[in-house]
Amino acid sequence: MSFFLVEQALILFNKLKTQHFSSPSSKELNDFLCILDEQFKTDFYEPRITHLMLIKKDLLEFLDRIHLQQDFFKPALAKIISEKSPFIKSSLNAWHDNIFKNKIAQFIEGNQHIKHLPVHNDPDRFYIMVKELNPLKLIVRHPLTEIQAASQAERAESALLSFDEKDPIIAARVWAAGDRGNAPGSCIRIIDGHHRIYEIYRRYLQGRIDGNALIEAVKG
Repeated sequence: MSFFLVEQALILFNKLKTQHFSSPSSKELNDFLCILDEQFKTDFYEPRITHLMLIKKDLLEFLDRIHLQQDFFKPALAKIISEKSPFIKSSLNAWHDNIFKNKIAQFIEGNQHIKHLPVHNDPDRFYIMVKELNPLKLIVRHPLTEIQAASQAERAESALLSFDEKDPIIAARVWAAGDRGNAPGSCIRIIDGHHRIYEIYRRYLQGRIDGNALIEAVKG
């Protein structure tokens, strides 16, 4: 399984859009459906699925369209459309209603959800709330890798949330559109520790870590 199924699906969807959805490439359509099917079946709590929520309406409309047109495709592809598109549609809706709406959407716009964030007593450190760490509000310098992500996935919650002197999270707050001066900047530039942050947020989406829990970062 590829670690970047969501990214691959977005690339393919953009290619399908350039064809105006009227005569989509059979291979690209097949790959697109298989990738989304695999993503929702193998890792329903992948944080990057957040990006799919931004285009959920377009995705659902496209899935409806190809389902109606499935008889015009070759039998093998028509079978894939018939089998996979209803599951993908239900998964998109479930992710939106159960995860995006409840755990992400209200923390995307502005910074009032961190208005009362405590100030760290060490001037070289600051606090980050777990629920802030969604991919839409992060600036990450380095790509994620499967090996390092797997290593973080083995750590206990207490180890992920505790400050690590040998391997600290290094970051900086950045002002984002809609932020107000009575609270810290809501966008976070991650300099080091992005694999750990990814795993923390993934467990928040799974309900294993409290979104209000604080983690310490070194100012970078």
